[in-house]
Amino acid sequence: MPIAVRIEVELAKRKLLVGEFAEGVGISPVNIAVLKNGHPRAVLFRHPRSHV
Repeated sequence: MPIAVRIEVELAKRKLLVGEFAEGVGISPVNIAVLKNGHPRAVLFRHPRSHV
């Protein structure tokens, strides 16, 4: 089952710019753009409390 990443929906819901959203979730604006465009090579999801 694929994992859907709906960044555009979250940006609109929260009325945020890509840079603000990226800062809030802790990844770079470039990576947000790659995910938003649907062309990532690989995605690593980590739990917020992970100690890695």
